[in-house]
Parts: sequence; structure tokens; C-alpha cells
Amino acid sequence: MQERRKIRIWDTKEANRLKEEGNEFLKKGLYKSAVKWYTEAIELRKDIMQLYSNRALARNKIEDY
Repeated sequence: MQERRKIRIWDTKEANRLKEEGNEFLKKGLYKSAVKWYTEAIELRKDIMQLYSNRALARNKIEDY
């Protein structure tokens, strides 16, 4: 159980790092790259809702509905 907790903590930190990468690409207008980073973060932590909204915003910008 302790090992699972460590993995979850690492996944959370990594997902947040990937989200920040996505945010930087989003700010630069590189929306496809932002989608990629957000998607990778979602693969690690499916329960962080902000990842979905950020990815949706980036997809909306490139009209990828």
C-alpha cells in the first residue's frame, strides 16, 4: 500500500509538470503540442479535471471537436 501511495504521488507531480508544459505551449499558440502534453498528463491522472478543460480549450482553438 505504501508503494501505491508513492506511485500516486509521483504520478500527480508528473501530471502537474506535463500540465505546465501544456500551459506554456498554449500561451505560445502551439495548440496541437498543448493537446499532446495535456493528453499525456491525463494518462497519468484521470481525476484532475483541469487537464480536461485545458485540453478542450486547446482543441477548440484548432477546431478539433
